[in-house]
Amino acid sequence: MPTDFMAVLAALAPVDAMRLADADQRASWRRDQNMQVFSFWDTANTKPTVDIFIEPAIPFEELWRDATPMLLGGITLRVASVAHLIHMKRLAGRPQDLADIERLRPQEPG
Repeated sequence: MPTDFMAVLAALAPVDAMRLADADQRASWRRDQNMQVFSFWDTANTKPTVDIFIEPAIPFEELWRDATPMLLGGITLRVASVAHLIHMKRLAGRPQDLADIERLRPQEPG
C-alpha cells in the first residue's frame, strides 16, 4: 500500500485501521459495541467521512461491478453506486443515514 495512503488512513481513523483486517476484532466490535461501520473522519471537518461496513452488506462482486471510480488525492477509489449506498444506509438505520438517504434519492438513476 502506498505510504501516503497509509498516512491518510492514520490521520482519519479513530483507531489503527489495520485492525479492520482482523476478523476476530470485527466480530468483537459487532457483538460488544453493536458496530455496523468503521468510520474514517477528519477532525477539522474539511474532508468527507468514509464509512466501511464491518461485515459486507452486499456481495463484493456486485459492489465492484456497479461502483463509480473517483480520484481522491491522486488515488483512484471505487465508490458504491447510489442504489447500493441507499441500501447500506437503510441497513445501518442511524438518524444520519436516514437523512443521507433523502439527499441521495434525487441522484438515483431512472
